[in-house]
Amino acid sequence: MAKSSSEWIAHIESFVDSTRSPTQQAASVNAVSNLLMHGVLTLEKLVREMEMYLTTSDNVLRARVLAEMFPDPTGPVANVAEEIFDNLGRYFPIHYTHMAFASTPFFEPFAIPLLLEKLDSSLPLAKVDSLKYLSCCATMYGPKLLGKHAEAIWASLKCAILYSAGQPVLPSTFDWTDSMSFQENEIMKEAFSLLQIVTSQPDYASLDLIIQDADIHNTVNQIQDFGNYDDFTPQNKHKLLVVGRVLSILAKASLASCNKVFEICLVRLLDTLGVSQTSSVVDPMKVDVSSTVFNFGALYLSIQIIAASRDLALASTELASCFNL
Repeated sequence: MAKSSSEWIAHIESFVDSTRSPTQQAASVNAVSNLLMHGVLTLEKLVREMEMYLTTSDNVLRARVLAEMFPDPTGPVANVAEEIFDNLGRYFPIHYTHMAFASTPFFEPFAIPLLLEKLDSSLPLAKVDSLKYLSCCATMYGPKLLGKHAEAIWASLKCAILYSAGQPVLPSTFDWTDSMSFQENEIMKEAFSLLQIVTSQPDYASLDLIIQDADIHNTVNQIQDFGNYDDFTPQNKHKLLVVGRVLSILAKASLASCNKVFEICLVRLLDTLGVSQTSSVVDPMKVDVSSTVFNFGALYLSIQIIAASRDLALASTELASCFNL
């Protein structure tokens, strides 16, 4: 058995060694699989001995963990994924286990609920770490698996963005051309980063959930009660800036998402500004605004949406192909 033990450890080291050829690495995987199948090596022992590879700070080794050796959904790793993840979960929030959490879709049923639970923690650092882990997992898991948790992810994200401790410092004078002119805290930065990742994925399940969210709609509706920037309370200013950032991210995410933002939000904002969706195109320099009541909130959100759609148009290969550019 001692010989077998040293043999399989050598095979594992060969597999995670980036200097080995793909043929050598494949041979190592097959050798370890044979040891498992013939009962020479138990999966529990393999998991226990591979702990150093699952939690290493080396980027190359971390990217080739146990689950990559056995990706079959009916294979030995899939059957004990929860036990393996329990080992990894003990290391949260050590920074170098980000990739280990996201290394296989087998961990999705356990990783996402754990990270959402940690996101609800009262500790700001735990929130930041959870958001970083979620961003990593979102990138690796993809929209299909992530969609199972869409409602829970958005609920936690919304709390982190709108109601996180230590709200952003608002300026005494506001540059309405720049949605980032207010200072975001670390939680908000990571939450916006995660929102950008998940909404940029094709067919992500929560797009409608976010665009039609009650808090988003209430903010759009309430801005009619405020004309100037100074009319807003600090809380409403904060919500306006955050909603503007969210709508900007959604409008920039994809053509489908941008169209929904236009249809659901922008049309109402333009109505508030007195710009009818049925109006013909006019020269803005000839519009008489002397009798128009200026609405800062509607104008601000409209600018954020339109600016984001412009960025999407400039970067979109889909649009370019439509126009043969």
